[in-house]
Amino acid sequence: MSVRDALGSVLVLLLCGSLCLSCAGADRAAPPEVEPKEVTPPSALARSAPSQSADGLVFPPAATGRRSREPLGTDYQRDGSRPPQVVFPNPEDADTLDIPGKTVRIHFDQPMSGARAGAPAGSLLTIEPSVPGLAQWEDERRLTFTASRFLDPAQRYQVTLGALRSAAGMALPGPWQATFRATVGAVIAGKGVGHVPVMGKHRVVAVVPKDVTIGPRTQLRILYDQPIHLAVARPLVALQDRNGVAIPVTLAHPPVDRFAGVRVDRRFVVIAFAQRPLTRGEKVRLVADDGLNVTGRMRHRSDLELAEPLTFTGTACSWWSRDDEVCERNAGTLRTNRRQIHLRFNNAIRVKHRQLRAHVQVTPGVRNLAVANEGYSEGRLVVTGDFRPSTRYRLVVAGLKDEYGQRQRQSLQLGVEMIPLGASVAMPEGLIVLDEARTKAFTITSRNVAEVEMRLWPVPDGDTKAFRAALRQTRAGSVDATDAPQRMVIPIAPVRDDLVTTQVDLRNGLSAGSSYLATVV
Repeated sequence: MSVRDALGSVLVLLLCGSLCLSCAGADRAAPPEVEPKEVTPPSALARSAPSQSADGLVFPPAATGRRSREPLGTDYQRDGSRPPQVVFPNPEDADTLDIPGKTVRIHFDQPMSGARAGAPAGSLLTIEPSVPGLAQWEDERRLTFTASRFLDPAQRYQVTLGALRSAAGMALPGPWQATFRATVGAVIAGKGVGHVPVMGKHRVVAVVPKDVTIGPRTQLRILYDQPIHLAVARPLVALQDRNGVAIPVTLAHPPVDRFAGVRVDRRFVVIAFAQRPLTRGEKVRLVADDGLNVTGRMRHRSDLELAEPLTFTGTACSWWSRDDEVCERNAGTLRTNRRQIHLRFNNAIRVKHRQLRAHVQVTPGVRNLAVANEGYSEGRLVVTGDFRPSTRYRLVVAGLKDEYGQRQRQSLQLGVEMIPLGASVAMPEGLIVLDEARTKAFTITSRNVAEVEMRLWPVPDGDTKAFRAALRQTRAGSVDATDAPQRMVIPIAPVRDDLVTTQVDLRNGLSAGSSYLATVV
């Protein structure tokens, strides 16, 4: 880069003897003194706070200026001044209760007579149709009934409370009744189902995976609500291509008693294996029906797509582009000025963080080299480190595995060319008074510059307005460097990508005792 393309510093030079030092600040006018204005506090709290001269705060505060507290809610009380009430479930919803699970809970607004944690309450609560279970108190306000088996979601139940009294002796107005239904008829492999399984009538609970992209080794699994023989499952399970044509499958039970990580009898689960290889990018549909003898049987579908092989798709040098960023990839070489390299892949990477570094090799070595997996919907490896300017590196990535279990088919080899640092030149800024020693050895700092030009504008002697205008330009850094009447060309002995300090003798061409506005480019 030419020195004329780099903008340097702006300053006012006063070239004078030691007697001129007293003149440097003579033109500065002291600002007029301003009487401070009294500021009104913005809030009533601040305005009412005691002053420093007032007495300290007193607790409790005086009775004047107080207001009554809002009355507390009446859902829960202890004084026993009125009959107890049921506050949960909401009495307004008593005809449409849904119970998730096997437990019915009833909450009262005050402590009840005989209520304590674990106390039996069998005679205080009845359910019709009759359901075997345990009624007991959870605490002084909560009564529960837990069925010994899951309730039938197709059945509506009625719960009735008996003669209950509060701890203060007041009777519960009644009789209190509510109608409810269960939402879960069974839990299979951790999944609640909305029916009670009937032996011999097989129903599908889940199809996994469901409407996603899959790998070539992904198992297609169907969970039923009871053990199912493979001969029974064979007409119920099918795999189809995008045109609806059946793909022959082989059915099997899994080797272990698990489904999606949850323990379950392996006979509940059916795995479907395609009898022909599925091609990359192929779309298929897994279909699983309820049993042939199930009334209102359902057909469960999962649309799947085979993942493409793990492929390198491109590079980046940051998460978003910047004006000063250089990031150019040509064939197998990346040219950049950034110290981070983003390698992008079509599929998300699945490699443990502590093992990532072993999959990436950079030569020559880079200090503080780190590799991170930052991908979300895509695979993205971010390689960072002390990549040095004006250096060529070779980056190799091999052995990666994606989220579908596919391994990298061939290693990625990328050349990385770090460009030199940008040219720059600087010198002391502001109002500077130079004595003879500093005039003979004025310092300029530069990088990757072979030549510097100092441009100067003489400031007329005794012209206070001109001197102040020069100071304003100095502080704002707003000087037009194209119309300088005086110029000095200064040769530099550069060292690539390193800062170089050059001392310049300003006595040649400049007058002692004069002022100049100066900049370097």
